[in-house]
Amino acid sequence: MEITSNNIPIPINSSRGESRAGIPPSFPLTLPPRLDPQAWLEQLASGEVWVVKGGQSQALILEKPHTADFLGFGAALGMNLDRHCQAVIPLGEVSLHRPRSFLEQQWAYRRRQYWIEWQQRLTEAYPLQQRGSLLWQALQDILPMEIVQSIPDVILGKMVGISPEMMAATRPAPPWLATLGRPVVAESTG
Repeated sequence: MEITSNNIPIPINSSRGESRAGIPPSFPLTLPPRLDPQAWLEQLASGEVWVVKGGQSQALILEKPHTADFLGFGAALGMNLDRHCQAVIPLGEVSLHRPRSFLEQQWAYRRRQYWIEWQQRLTEAYPLQQRGSLLWQALQDILPMEIVQSIPDVILGKMVGISPEMMAATRPAPPWLATLGRPVVAESTG
């Protein structure tokens, strides 16, 4: 059984049945019609082991009460670690599948450990003021810019332990904004 999504990230709040963006739960996410967004959270609460399926530029963010975990492709999720998950934020075209063998499950555990250590290095190795900037750089190396820009500051702040306001202050300007304010030079036709 696979759970898929190919949407821009919209956090799904399990406690109220609505997205964090204020979009009602009837907003059509591009999940298969037999599964609603609540199915992602139910799968995590089941305690079964799942694996993030997708390519190098797909990932999930699991929002928990005080933290948010970034899980890239190949990472294991579910188990007891994710029972208190409040929201699942798919980044790109992500799907979940059950490991087909013991070796695949062990590899998925190693991938989960890799992503935990990746996130921990961003959190511990740098002063508080630099965490946001370093998270932006790291995410832009992994994901397309439009997906990174669509992740809410609250979630990103939870990933590295800083406030949403500080995260917003470190948010890079969109590329199109760099051209504003520059003088327009007229071409001469001579």
